[in-house]
Amino acid sequence: MIGRTAARAAGIAAIVAVLALQAFNSFGCYGHDAGQFLLATVMFLGVPLVPAVVALFTANPLRAVGACLLLAPWLLLAFHVDCVRPAAADASMVYVSVLLWGTPCAVAGALLTGPAMRLLGVAVAPDPPPRRDRRPADAAPPVRTRHRRRLRRHPRAGARRAASMSLVHESLRIPSGSRADGQSLASPPRDAASCAIAKPISIKAGGHMKRIAVLTIAASLAFPVLAIAQEEHPMDIIRGDEAAQSKGPEEYFTGEVTISSQFQRDAPSRLTGAIVSFSPGARTAWHTHPLGQTLFVTAGTGWTQCEGGPIVEFEAGDTLYCPPGHKHWHGATPNSAMTHIAVQEALDGKNVTWLEKVSDEDYLRGPER
Repeated sequence: MIGRTAARAAGIAAIVAVLALQAFNSFGCYGHDAGQFLLATVMFLGVPLVPAVVALFTANPLRAVGACLLLAPWLLLAFHVDCVRPAAADASMVYVSVLLWGTPCAVAGALLTGPAMRLLGVAVAPDPPPRRDRRPADAAPPVRTRHRRRLRRHPRAGARRAASMSLVHESLRIPSGSRADGQSLASPPRDAASCAIAKPISIKAGGHMKRIAVLTIAASLAFPVLAIAQEEHPMDIIRGDEAAQSKGPEEYFTGEVTISSQFQRDAPSRLTGAIVSFSPGARTAWHTHPLGQTLFVTAGTGWTQCEGGPIVEFEAGDTLYCPPGHKHWHGATPNSAMTHIAVQEALDGKNVTWLEKVSDEDYLRGPER
């Protein structure tokens, strides 16, 4: 048997645990600030937590524990999808599943708590009322006399009065197990009004829980529309005529170089890249990449060289991969332009380390024939 106050405390602790799990996801995984955490909590957990909060005010507050037990796995799923094994650079739409499926699971958990408790032999009992009168139930009330002075002056009269008062109290005393109207305390009340009041509260609370379940599931089906509307578009498209173009800095390139569609994704992604076009004879300076680089050649013919190795020729359709920290350069041939897509990852915000330029003498050696 569990007291209702203790059961309500357990339900509150379960709700706090769910909010703590959401805080861990928000701050530890998505890097939210306090405002974003509150917005995400209200948007995605406001409806799923309704069954648990309502259960705190029913005859069985342990229903809140059951609701939270079936809601928490959805938050763990969101952490696994977006943090442990993210499939995309940006956050996925998994929290819509938390809202859409976590809500009916929380309702089911609240409704199934009662049958589970009956199987386990656990019950919630009302808290006993505070006892103000500590005298036995069948004890006679104390004798009160107004004329104490007379009793002191006339002991015989006082004795007769006390005896008569004790007889009166004996006649008014109600035997234990019976009521003043002659009805046994163990017998059910006779009037219909008393019967209505004496019915178990759990029946009435169960009816409320069923209505709350229907309303909550309906809200969970309508709420994703608002959540999706508030979400940013999952894909950004930059049109070709909108892509910014810039010339390659002279301290890093030799010759005429054009850089377009340069991008750098936001954390937790580290991906950066650009489309680089080299005019004939143009090339990069020596440089390294902390996490390596991949080049997709889309047009023309070019040359590349790794430190200590020969110059190698490549052409459109080829793919080049340079390992992390490997010193190299690449560019067009003296007689042909070249364009490639360069993709690399940043480490601590840095994706390249520029070194000295490639001299004309070293460049014009060309590939070995």
